[in-house]
Amino acid sequence: MRTLGVAAVAVVCLALTACGSSKPKDLIVGKWHHVNDPSDIYEFTADGKYKHGNLPEHRYRVTDDGKLEYYDEGEAKPYASCKLSVTKEEMTHTAGARDDQVEKFKRVK
Repeated sequence: MRTLGVAAVAVVCLALTACGSSKPKDLIVGKWHHVNDPSDIYEFTADGKYKHGNLPEHRYRVTDDGKLEYYDEGEAKPYASCKLSVTKEEMTHTAGARDDQVEKFKRVK
């Protein structure tokens, strides 16, 4: 009976791992290209770093309230932030006083 319980737990863990996470902080990890310019690549890593083109690496953070914050290395305050919407295939950054600055991205395949 104990073997059956261990097997059931293993199957559930595998199923959850296969489904992946739907949290923005997990979904953002990977390479993205700007929809208007496929050569404009952003890469977000799981350890909170991002790279944009040939620019130096910076840090990012996804907040609990759905914002994406960008930081210069060693700085405590973000130099920019925006509202984040992200799925497995699409990402949108919304900023501006009237949410009038919208940038859309697609996951690089």
